[in-house]
Amino acid sequence: MTEFNNMVPALGIVTIESGDGRAVGEMEHRPDLSQATGVFHAGAIFTLADTMATVAVWSLADPDKEHERAKFPLAVQSNCHFVGNTGQGKLIAESKVVHPGRPPWWSKRTSDPKQANS
Repeated sequence: MTEFNNMVPALGIVTIESGDGRAVGEMEHRPDLSQATGVFHAGAIFTLADTMATVAVWSLADPDKEHERAKFPLAVQSNCHFVGNTGQGKLIAESKVVHPGRPPWWSKRTSDPKQANS
């Protein structure tokens, strides 16, 4: 598992599995992660997705888990299309590297609120 010592644990993001260009993580709903209507704040959702994309790419760029800064993947461009939200349970995000090789790496991220109570 990838462990972080930064804002990731503060948001309650947990990496469930990672390796071979794939990462799965989750984040439990909490009031401090909500926007005004009580559902997840978009920034929290995006942070979960971005974190799993980073873990997925890092699993290929740094397979020995040396955690060298030079091997840390930085996003050049990232965007998110929100299709739903929830105010309970947890979000699960999965990221897969779809274009491995020399940088730039490409990663696909998904976060499905329908899985919030599974």
